[in-house]
Amino acid sequence: NPKAKQTRALWYLMHHAEYRYALTGTPVRNDGPEDVWAIGHLVAPEDYPRRSAFIDRYALSGSNGFGFEVFGWNQATKEEALAVLDTHLLRRTYAEVFPDTPEWAPPDVRRLTLTAKQAKAYKEMQKHMMTLLETGVLLTGDPLVKMGRLSQIAAAMPVLDPEGNVTELEEPSAKIDALLEVLGELPGEPLVVFAASRKLIELAGRVLTKHKISHGLITGPTPMAERKLNVDRFQAGEIQVILATMGAGSEGLTLNRANRILFLQRSFSLTENIQAEARIGGMAQTRPMQCIDLVCQGTLDAAVLEAVYAKEQNLQDVVRDVGWIRRQLSA
Repeated sequence: NPKAKQTRALWYLMHHAEYRYALTGTPVRNDGPEDVWAIGHLVAPEDYPRRSAFIDRYALSGSNGFGFEVFGWNQATKEEALAVLDTHLLRRTYAEVFPDTPEWAPPDVRRLTLTAKQAKAYKEMQKHMMTLLETGVLLTGDPLVKMGRLSQIAAAMPVLDPEGNVTELEEPSAKIDALLEVLGELPGEPLVVFAASRKLIELAGRVLTKHKISHGLITGPTPMAERKLNVDRFQAGEIQVILATMGAGSEGLTLNRANRILFLQRSFSLTENIQAEARIGGMAQTRPMQCIDLVCQGTLDAAVLEAVYAKEQNLQDVVRDVGWIRRQLSA
C-alpha cells in the first residue's frame, strides 16, 4: 500500500541501500498497476519514480463515484510496462521449485439453491433493505452494510439480540447442508473448511458436533495453544475436519493431511484465498489437490467469485505463469 507508513519507511531504508531485493509470494493483491509501481519504486526507483506519471501512462483510471480508482492496465501501453518490469522480475513457481508436488484437480463449484426461509429473507433485504426474522427485524440503511447482511443471509439465518444486532447464525443453511453432503461423499476423509465469516464457521462447528463429526476450530477468539492443538490433532488423524476463518487460518498453518479444501465463503482478498489454498500443499502432500466452492445462486457469492477471478487475472498479467495460462486455454 503506497500510502501506508510501513511502506514509506521501507522505501526510505531501501533507497539508502546499494543493493535492493524484494521477495514476495503475492506481488499483486488487487489491481496490477498500483501494486507493480509500489514494489518497483522499492527496488528500482529510477525506473518507477512518480506514481502519478506511472498511472497516467500505464493504467486506466477515473472516478468510481466515491473517489479516484485504478481499474487496470492500459492495453495500449501494457507491453511497454511489462518490458520494463521484466528487467527486474524473477519468477519461480512452486511447481518449478518442487517438481514432484501433485497438481491441482479442476475446482468443484457447487451451485446451491437457498432454502425457502433464506430466499424470502434475501429478497426482502435486497428489495426493502430490511427483513423480518423470528428474532426481530434486521435493518440496514447503508449499501455496504446491506452487502454484509445479504452475505449473512446467503450463509444462514441471522439471530438478533434485543437491540437488533446479529449475534450468531442458525439453520436452515444451504451451505451447511451442502457441507454435510460433501462429508457424506467422503466418509472419514480429512477436510479443511474455510469461510470469511466467523459466525458461519461457528455454526458449522455446532452442526458437526450434533452429527458427531470430529472437528477443530481456528478463529480469531481461538487461543493460540488451542489452535496448535487442533492442527496437531488434525495432522495426526485424531479429528476429521478443520473449520477456519480466512483471517485466522489462511497463513502459517500446515494442514496437508487433507487434499481437499472447501470454501463455504470466499474472501474478496485474492491473497487470503491463495494463502488458504496453500494450507493443504507442501512437500509432504502426495495426492492431487482440489478446491470445493459452495456458491448460492442468485446471491453475492457469484459476485465474490467473479471479483476473485478478476484479481487472479491481474496477478497473471504481471507474473504470466505459463501453467496457469495453459490451464485457462484448455478449460
